[in-house]
Amino acid sequence: MSDELQRLDKEVANRSATAEQFDVVGHLLDSLTEAKLRSSLKDQLSQMDVQSMSDGNMGSFLFVNKSIRGERKFGKAIVEAEFNDVDDVLVTLVLNLDTDGRLYELDVWKTDFSDLKKWPSKKELRVTVT
Repeated sequence: MSDELQRLDKEVANRSATAEQFDVVGHLLDSLTEAKLRSSLKDQLSQMDVQSMSDGNMGSFLFVNKSIRGERKFGKAIVEAEFNDVDDVLVTLVLNLDTDGRLYELDVWKTDFSDLKKWPSKKELRVTVT
């Protein structure tokens, strides 16, 4: 992950998604076949901030909406994808919803546990709808 992204993650608890993060999540949502769900989640995405997760700088983040009160819990995975980072290490992405069907987190796992170097372009993603 770039030095600038690492700085943002350490300094700001809730922040806007970077353009790269927004593009990746948008592309994952575009792969959903159910139009109503896709539209609803894209609307949510435009209103959400993100909060980085403690994952060793692999890139995972929670979706945060200040109007949602109470504890949120993992509900289900809806889209998975993988790509190779610039150092050729495999990275997996899982887009998860909470128990109320709202965007919950993007779980990022770099298979050697090293820092994410670069978010992928749309054409670098290999997407699977779960």
